[in-house]
Amino acid sequence: MVFNFSVALTWILFLALFPMGFFWLRRAWRILVRRDLSEVTLKHAHASIA
Repeated sequence: MVFNFSVALTWILFLALFPMGFFWLRRAWRILVRRDLSEVTLKHAHASIA
C-alpha cells in the first residue's frame, strides 16, 4: 500500500467514524431502551420561517 493523500484521507475518515458511532449508539440506547425522550425534544421551540 502506497501512502498518499487518498490513503491518509481514508484513514482519517475511518477513524472519525468511531466517535460518531459512539455518540449515535449512546443516543439510540437512551431513546430506545431507557425510553428517555428528552433526547428527542427540541432544545429551542423557536422555528423561524423566512
